[in-house]
Amino acid sequence: MQVCELSASDVAGLEQAGVKPDCRQHNHLRKMDAEERVRSKRFRWIGSKQRAIAATLVATDRGYDNSFGPNDDRVPVITKSGAFLTLQLLHGGEKKK
Repeated sequence: MQVCELSASDVAGLEQAGVKPDCRQHNHLRKMDAEERVRSKRFRWIGSKQRAIAATLVATDRGYDNSFGPNDDRVPVITKSGAFLTLQLLHGGEKKK
C-alpha cells in the first residue's frame, strides 16, 4: 500500500475545505517508510485510516521562523487561487510567537 505525503496546502485543503488531494501531484511512500517518518516525530498521520502523512511543526517551523525578522508584519494566510488553495505570506500584523 502506498501512503500519500501531503504538503501543508494539501492538508489545509483537506481538513478545512474537504478538498481531496490529487495523487498525481504529491509523493508517495511505502507504508513501512511512512511509519518510520511518523516515529521520528517529524511527520504525522492525516486522517484516521493512516493513508497520508504530512510534516509536523517540528519539521517546518525552524526554516519558516528564520525567514522572518522580529517585527515582520507578514502573516501566513491560506487563500483560494482559482481551483487551488495556496499558503501565502501577506502583510497584516506582527508575527505571533
